[in-house]
Amino acid sequence: MIAAIVLGATSLVGLTAGGWLADYLHKKFLRGRLLLASCSMLVATPLLYFGLAQPAGAADAATILLSLGWLLYFSYYCSVYSALQDVVEPRLRATAMAVYFFFQYVLGAGFGTVVTGALSDMYARQAMDAAGTGQMTDAFRAIGLQSAMALVVPLAIALTCVSLFFAARSFIADARKTASAGQRMGGLATAS
Repeated sequence: MIAAIVLGATSLVGLTAGGWLADYLHKKFLRGRLLLASCSMLVATPLLYFGLAQPAGAADAATILLSLGWLLYFSYYCSVYSALQDVVEPRLRATAMAVYFFFQYVLGAGFGTVVTGALSDMYARQAMDAAGTGQMTDAFRAIGLQSAMALVVPLAIALTCVSLFFAARSFIADARKTASAGQRMGGLATAS
């Protein structure tokens, strides 16, 4: 129930405020959207790690840390989708989004769940062995899943942070190439 409330509330606020802030920063300096996303991921990483690593019974601390972490995480969507459109010429935008979603959902979500599941099983077995028992219980499975998520989620977000930082470094040059290609294409369309 806490996860549903945290993700639901933070997504509404994070997407709305993140979109407004991303557009504002983009007007101030062209790399603003990607730097917002990168900085948000940088701060979200430890918040989500500590939120997911809270011990049993620390629901209040977990809720606060996860709320702040996911709130920052949601600025990723409003920043990256629009930045992607800025660096891809109009005739290729649908294809670019298809490729993006392929990597995000098929590879990221598909393999991410498999890796998380494998790590969860490994950590559950370690907890069972540390307890000196041969019976896998729900408590050991819960320890395994919590340990796996506390590793996979922050690691994935940290890698995204680094990727966004590098994307921000080349954003202006990429956007200019797209703009000049669009002008050339526009000139060809009027000439024909």
